[in-house]
Amino acid sequence: MRNYFSRPYGIYVIAVWALVLGLQNIARLIYTLTVSTGVQPAGLYAYQWASVAFSVAFLGATVGLWQRKNWGRWLFLGIVPIFFVVATIGVFSANPADISTAARWGLTARYAASIALPWVYLNLTFVKNAFIPPKDFFTDD
Repeated sequence: MRNYFSRPYGIYVIAVWALVLGLQNIARLIYTLTVSTGVQPAGLYAYQWASVAFSVAFLGATVGLWQRKNWGRWLFLGIVPIFFVVATIGVFSANPADISTAARWGLTARYAASIALPWVYLNLTFVKNAFIPPKDFFTDD
C-alpha cells in the first residue's frame, strides 16, 4: 500500500488547488447557464465550453497529482498556462468602467504568480522524482 502523505507535501497542496480550480469552473458554468436568458451570443457558448474543458482538465489533474501519476503532473503543467492566458484575456476584455488599468495589471500579476509557483515547484528534481514509480514496481516476468 502506498503512503499518499509521504513527502513532498507540496504536490498535495497543488492537487487541492487544481481541485478548487476545477470546481470554480463548474460553478462559473452553472452560473452562466442559470443567468442567461433568451438567445445567447457565440462568445458565451465558447466561455461555457471552455469552462467544461478547464473543469475536466483540472479535476483530471487533481486525480493524477494526488496519485502521483506523471500524466497528472503533465496535464497540470499543460493546462495552467492556457488557463492563465484565458484569464488574462478575460481581465483585459472586461468593460473599462468595471475595472481600472492598475487593477487589471494587479490581477494579471497575481495570476502569473499563482501559475509560476506551482510550475517551478513541479519541475524541481526532487518533486519530479516523486512521480517516478519505485524500482520494485517494474518486474521482469
